[in-house]
Amino acid sequence: GKNTGDDFRERKVTLPLIKAVAAANIEERAFWVRVIEKGQQGEGDLARAMALMARHGAMEAARDEARDWAARAQAALATVPPGKPKSAGTL
Repeated sequence: GKNTGDDFRERKVTLPLIKAVAAANIEERAFWVRVIEKGQQGEGDLARAMALMARHGAMEAARDEARDWAARAQAALATVPPGKPKSAGTL
């Protein structure tokens, strides 16, 4: 339900952003500092951010990490013995 670029414009640090910054060279890091840390965003910056994320495979890396965490959660839940659900309000 979100528009493309909302997180970027709001300067939210998301996992794809973290992945892109981790893979960035010096020039790219300066871009991220300017647009995210300092909030100095201009025309064309969203397109550049998306290109940098694509260049470094940031979206795919974030998706892979999310899938890995989901698999870990499923494996952890598989060890929980089945039981009778507790009624609301009881611990």
